[in-house]
Amino acid sequence: MFLILEGQCRVYLGLKRGEPLFLRLLEAGDAFGEIALLNQGVRTAGVETTRESLLLKVSASSLEKLVSEQPALAAQFLYHLSRSLGRQLSDLTKRLRAGREMKDVLSLIG
Repeated sequence: MFLILEGQCRVYLGLKRGEPLFLRLLEAGDAFGEIALLNQGVRTAGVETTRESLLLKVSASSLEKLVSEQPALAAQFLYHLSRSLGRQLSDLTKRLRAGREMKDVLSLIG
């Protein structure tokens, strides 16, 4: 996982054909790679900086160390991480719903 201390990054899905699909823009204070940190899986999207950035890497081993040595701090970190993931899931759900509603409207017109 990476925390953006300075700068800006964009998150995208790489498509096999055509242009990448833009997902969101991240600013200082945002993070990416949370899912890979928690399940130690592969990344689900690509990220690139859009201007010079300073990132802080949080590895699985550093998170494990934080949990064992500073459980109260780890609890705060995980709480904020879960809130961030919840917001992202809610935003994605809204975008999917809006896309479906648009498709329904277009099918009525067409």
